[in-house]
Amino acid sequence: MNIRIKSFIIALIFGTASIVMSACASKQVNLLENGIVSFKYVPSKNIYVSKAYAYQDANELVISGKVKHRSGTSYAVGGHVDITVLNPDGAILKQVGTTYVPRIIRRKGAQESSFTVRLPIIPPQGTAIHLGYHHTVDKTFHCKENVATSGSL
Repeated sequence: MNIRIKSFIIALIFGTASIVMSACASKQVNLLENGIVSFKYVPSKNIYVSKAYAYQDANELVISGKVKHRSGTSYAVGGHVDITVLNPDGAILKQVGTTYVPRIIRRKGAQESSFTVRLPIIPPQGTAIHLGYHHTVDKTFHCKENVATSGSL
């Protein structure tokens, strides 16, 4: 194969990849910037949700964000992020718990951990998303109390 054909094939591959990536990115709608959703961060003592994002991706609500430790190094065995999605009237649309990675949040280096959850809902204008760190002793998310709900009531 000569250099011209190789160059054409490489350009075709990169061009196709660029088109596919831009098409995928264009499907996501930033719900926070568009004023469709708002966030409420439920306060917690040592570890907390420091920032969050909400996107509509096809028929899914994607909520992602960062979890931070106020000081030192922490390894929270069983801790997770509780999320409650409320419609404009305050009725619960969805409640979930999700983990974050990495599980160790250091004072130096990577100072935040990340979480992402995908929910099969399309939130209406005025939806409120409550987020809170929940320290639990067991490692499941099916605890009896969702701090994002109890902190919102």
